[in-house]
Amino acid sequence: NAGGQAGATRPFLLSEYSTNIVNAHQLQLIALDTKANYTLGADIDLGPALTNPSEHWFTPANTPYPISGFNPIGQGGNQFTGTFDGQGHMISNLTIQRPTDALNAAIWTGYNVGLFGYVGGAGVVKNVTLAGGGVSGYQRVGALVGKNHGLVQSSSASVSVIGDSYIGGLVGWSYGSIIDSSASGAVNGSGNVGGLVGGNNFVVEHSYATGGINSPGDYASNAGGLVGANVGAITRSYATGSVSGNRSLGGLVGENYTGGSIKQSYATGNVSGVGNVVHNVGGLAGGNGGSISKSYATGAVSGANPDGDMEVGGLVGFNTGSINQSYAEGAVGATSAAYGGAFGGGLVGSNDGSITQSYATGMVNVGAYSGAYGGGLVGSNDGSITASYATGAVSGHGGGVEIGGLVGANAGVINNTYAAGVVVGTASLLLHQDIGGLVGVNDGSGSITKSYSTGAISGLPLDVSGTSVGGLVGKNWGSISESYETGMVEGPAYNDSTGGLVGINNGSISRSHATGSVSGGVDTGGLVGSNSGSITQSYATGAVTSGFDSVGGLVGSNATTGVIAQSYATGAVTGFSSIGGLVGWNAGSISTSYALGAVTGEAFVGGLVGTNTGMVSNSYSTGAVGGLLTAPQILAASSVQTPAP
Repeated sequence: NAGGQAGATRPFLLSEYSTNIVNAHQLQLIALDTKANYTLGADIDLGPALTNPSEHWFTPANTPYPISGFNPIGQGGNQFTGTFDGQGHMISNLTIQRPTDALNAAIWTGYNVGLFGYVGGAGVVKNVTLAGGGVSGYQRVGALVGKNHGLVQSSSASVSVIGDSYIGGLVGWSYGSIIDSSASGAVNGSGNVGGLVGGNNFVVEHSYATGGINSPGDYASNAGGLVGANVGAITRSYATGSVSGNRSLGGLVGENYTGGSIKQSYATGNVSGVGNVVHNVGGLAGGNGGSISKSYATGAVSGANPDGDMEVGGLVGFNTGSINQSYAEGAVGATSAAYGGAFGGGLVGSNDGSITQSYATGMVNVGAYSGAYGGGLVGSNDGSITASYATGAVSGHGGGVEIGGLVGANAGVINNTYAAGVVVGTASLLLHQDIGGLVGVNDGSGSITKSYSTGAISGLPLDVSGTSVGGLVGKNWGSISESYETGMVEGPAYNDSTGGLVGINNGSISRSHATGSVSGGVDTGGLVGSNSGSITQSYATGAVTSGFDSVGGLVGSNATTGVIAQSYATGAVTGFSSIGGLVGWNAGSISTSYALGAVTGEAFVGGLVGTNTGMVSNSYSTGAVGGLLTAPQILAASSVQTPAP
């Protein structure tokens, strides 16, 4: 029993040992000298040896767990540090069965499982193909190598792999390099599961994986089509297999941690998050704390969570790192059945990092009982977005929904961006929705500069007070400057507020404009539906139509805190009551502004202002006025209005 294999039933003869491997026994006998250099001189089929009881190499008696198959070459105290050159040959039907649970794994060696269990820093495994069979173990399990500190090059495996954590189609956990290699077998595990490698701490280059990945269970995390968890560098690599699981799921990488990089790589498989605690689901990476550049994803991405927050993105689910010159094309869906956030974005679900020169083209749909945030590019942004765009349609259903052609909710910086997709709000649950061509809600700390939207915006199915619809932004608490919209805007027919640029403005708007036609209910304006903030050096040219009150060519209603200065409107205005060429109802201040469009209404109709209780100075109108003129004191086409004493 020269091989020293516990429980072996066939004697391994020293005379069989060779550094030129041509049969199954010689392959196993590499364990005699793990520092030597070996070549594979022929294709080897391990099937006959592993199915013949007299040939089993590792079959201990009286174990509570079935343990059989090939005994991995090299372990912690006896790492493989030589060179194994397969010379293009194939090893078929590799079978290794070790415990997949912690208790039995500790007793019966369920760690570092693969053809090579542990490859040390000086070790090299190259030019070999594994085909058929299956490998199972607990941790650090891969078809070719369980744990790698050396070099794996020009090698491939089409072997199914099953385990708990650090499970990969080719390598379980790698601190070394994997170059020009691939895997195509199905991979199943709970944590750090990858089509090629479960965990990468150094280099994966010019490699790919095509097998499907499944990581079930509420506590499962980090599953990727190529790599489960990455803190190393991935370059010029790809994955095509589908990925399903619970947390941190990516078409290429499950979680790209701080220090990890993904360059010139892509994923095409569909990614689906299904479970009770779904988080961080992305077409390329579930979560990114490192860097992603010149990479893309094309697969559909979806997440369904019965409770709590969930981030789903066409490229990345949750980003705290950097994304540069990258894109996503797949459709994105994020649905939560309970209170909590469903964050869905064509590129990123939730962004706390930076996005530069990137885009998304896929459709986005989000929904929740209360709290859904959807954007053509990003669902929720607390970071920065620069020189980026989105063209996919965006829709939201449920209550408390914030959707935008580019971003659903913004508390960060948006600069030099645009959105071209249609944005539609549907099926409210008696809770408001905020709908914008570019951004649904721009929070107090949010800023939007040099950006625009061109897609049609619709909130027609909604009938809930407090809903806001804007061609650029649904509701603004922050700042908007040097931005515009050109698409048609249709707000709810019975409720407020609808604007060509902004539905409800509580922040600042400067040097911006809207040219699309606008229709809505109460508080409808060519630029802003309802204004409590400031509007300066801005204008609107689109026609404005409503069957209700407070309708204006620039602003529907201007509250006591509202300020309008150096602004104008040229579009025709039609409404019922408090209808004005510039402002329908004014309680704030208007200065150095004008209106040119014709105005038609039933009551309180004015060329400049329909109903005024505020201050108007240095302003005028020239458009024709028609309707039941019940407020003659504010109808004069060229007058300057002041409140009655």
